[in-house]
Amino acid sequence: MSDTRLAGCCALCDVPIQEVTERVPRDAEGMAGHPLRFGATLPGAKRLTFVLASGQIANCSFCGDCDPQPSDYPALWRRILRAHRLESDNAQREKLRHGAGQSIQDLTEAQQWVHLQTWLAMRDDVPLGVIARQAWSEIR
Repeated sequence: MSDTRLAGCCALCDVPIQEVTERVPRDAEGMAGHPLRFGATLPGAKRLTFVLASGQIANCSFCGDCDPQPSDYPALWRRILRAHRLESDNAQREKLRHGAGQSIQDLTEAQQWVHLQTWLAMRDDVPLGVIARQAWSEIR
């Protein structure tokens, strides 16, 4: 299991749960080789809906073998946050590359502050429990 949740994979064990139809080019900065576009969800995949400390809900996908327990929630949430941070930083880098700026340092102080505050709010909004379990085959 990696330290960062991988898109299209089980949130707990990294087993693929979706077909990958396209990957980020190997010569791309940041997320080279990571899945970019997805096809069908693979059999056995399921979605768990978590209630967070703020009262918000978060959906996460898992393979058929994984059933996260409360003791798994802190590590799971850290993996999800690292993935979110990586994806957000890379998305911002791409916007800057195609715009006027050249690096993340070109963001205004206010933009950097908003980016940081969003991440910090997510970090503190931890999962408390599962309120729903559904097979992806029942959802689509």
